[in-house]
Amino acid sequence: VISVAAVRLARTAAPPPAPLTVETAPSGAVRETIALRFQDEADRSVSVLDAATGARITTLEHGGDGFVRGALRALTRERRLNDVLQDAGAFQLTRWSDGRLTLDDTATGERIDLRAFGRTNEAAFARFLPSGQTRGAEDAAQP
Repeated sequence: VISVAAVRLARTAAPPPAPLTVETAPSGAVRETIALRFQDEADRSVSVLDAATGARITTLEHGGDGFVRGALRALTRERRLNDVLQDAGAFQLTRWSDGRLTLDDTATGERIDLRAFGRTNEAAFARFLPSGQTRGAEDAAQP
């Protein structure tokens, strides 16, 4: 019979679970990149802006684009946990020559490999690139 005290001791002796990180090193060279800023609007939409020019790329309407909003919430949470100002830097969206798409937080160094969440979710971010392409040229040849 295992006592309650033994179970509690086992729980406190075990290391805490590692944080979930979705990060895979892309291979190849940068094919396309853009620095992005995301601005909350009064109507609860989010403006996606080119950080270099300030030009509006698109608007994420309230209630839509759940994956994009969720990824941004995760990165914003990391900023809060690391005492980084919310407007401290841009997010860098990069298409690599191997076809991968990554989103980097330039303020914290966090990276999300968007391919890990499936092609549909990757495409939700790919539309922000100047080319708007969902897949890289080499990647398009693969099924």
